[in-house]
Amino acid sequence: MNTLDLIFLCALRLLTAVLIVFLGGCTRTTYTDLPQQTMHAKIASGELVRSGERVTITLRAGEQRELTVSAITTDSVIGKEARWLERHESGFEEEAGVVFEEVTIPINDIVLSGTD
Repeated sequence: MNTLDLIFLCALRLLTAVLIVFLGGCTRTTYTDLPQQTMHAKIASGELVRSGERVTITLRAGEQRELTVSAITTDSVIGKEARWLERHESGFEEEAGVVFEEVTIPINDIVLSGTD
């Protein structure tokens, strides 16, 4: 990797970090403290989480997932989740960066939900 490539990669990472901080600072997060059964029903009905919203979801195992919701079914929240792809994962040195993966989260696995 030459110096120009390294400068470009650093600038890209800096721009990504600035955008995340800026966009994150412009939103308000609201978490629900409803009983789980009520929360699950409100998620499934579309009252609590809507398509197009950015959400942070905490799962039973304690894992937190941040995604943009694309659909809600009676039993799942479906959305796109950003993930940093390291160069060695892509198989091509030039293709490091952020990728968006579609994820499906069963509503019954959700213990806490918040919207941005």
